[in-house]
Amino acid sequence: MLRTNLSHSQMLPVRRGATPVDTPTGPRNLRFRGEFDNNRVEDRDLLTDGFQIRAIDDNNNLHVISTGGGGSDSPDVVDDGMDTYVTAGETSMTTANGVGQVMVPHIGNHMCRMSLEKSKNYNAISGTGKPRTDINPYREGNPSPGQEASYGIGFDKEAFIGWTIQLPSNMEIDDHGAGNQTTVFGINTDPGRTLFAMRFGNAPTNNPAIYWSMIRHFSDQSVEEDHASSVKTIERISIGGVDQLLSLDVGESVSFVLRYRWNPFDVDTNPVSAGIPNSLNQLFEANKGILQLFKTESSDTPDGDGFRQPKLTNLNFLNEGVGLVPNNDMPKWRAQLYKFNWDAVGSTGGTRASNSTIQNIYWSGFYGGEAINNGTKFEDCNPGRYPMPI
Repeated sequence: MLRTNLSHSQMLPVRRGATPVDTPTGPRNLRFRGEFDNNRVEDRDLLTDGFQIRAIDDNNNLHVISTGGGGSDSPDVVDDGMDTYVTAGETSMTTANGVGQVMVPHIGNHMCRMSLEKSKNYNAISGTGKPRTDINPYREGNPSPGQEASYGIGFDKEAFIGWTIQLPSNMEIDDHGAGNQTTVFGINTDPGRTLFAMRFGNAPTNNPAIYWSMIRHFSDQSVEEDHASSVKTIERISIGGVDQLLSLDVGESVSFVLRYRWNPFDVDTNPVSAGIPNSLNQLFEANKGILQLFKTESSDTPDGDGFRQPKLTNLNFLNEGVGLVPNNDMPKWRAQLYKFNWDAVGSTGGTRASNSTIQNIYWSGFYGGEAINNGTKFEDCNPGRYPMPI
């Protein structure tokens, strides 16, 4: 596939976002920030740009990229055949929809490009051949004492996380098959305990139109998402009753902020005392859960720095039970492209053939923090620094 890296002098005159730390109210109060400032990812233990990239190259080899803590490849060496890497700008991949778009960071001076290609074999990452590439902003495994800050935010703690995704104008929109979605962000404690995931695709029913959608699991009886007591909800993301079509955001930068507090209980509960297996030995107060998603609309006029105000979507749960019963694992953020129903070469899973051959997006800015311990507010994690609109 054709990829062209651009120097700053070669870039077309596309507006960049203002330097986030200077707009508009000074430094952000955060636990983690990711802007890829040094044109690479840093040690995955660090709280600034501390990512780990997992990617497949054109020869189907796995690359694990971090400056330390498990990286097998230098982040300063970019193999253009890799799915995921940091860049100061480039022309996006040529697709069935034509030549690529000149992409420059919406925030700061660098961004992380992610793609999936149907011709590649992803067994080395997923173990099933299902296409996946990711940038993990935390260390893998369970936290050691004193290292919790690099893992995300624990259960029953109010937190915010925000990010910006840029969608190339020639992006292939896959409209084949009910439920044929691509995951771009999620929070879980392990692959079998998903708390929240954001996707685009046909959801929840077969429809030629492609929507942003979400999935969440709820249970106040189990730590497992597939327990008999668990409820799985897949729903289109809407603002003001209007479903959010992916096509309206193609060629644009789209920002999201997620506000959450994982607590599923409507009565004060210690799940260990209640006899729930593998649960966390802690008293959880009733009706403290929060799960709210905010999204920008490309039809809104951006401000002078190219930012829009995220609006509250239909994912709006406040002071009620959300998530699964807490366990001893730390909820983890996952920024990724994961097309679990895409029949890739070597795939043993997936039952719906897809009409797309490439999926690609660009991450530009990633912010997260806890309300009490970090003093994080909505505007700290909002790429445009606007306050919470509710």
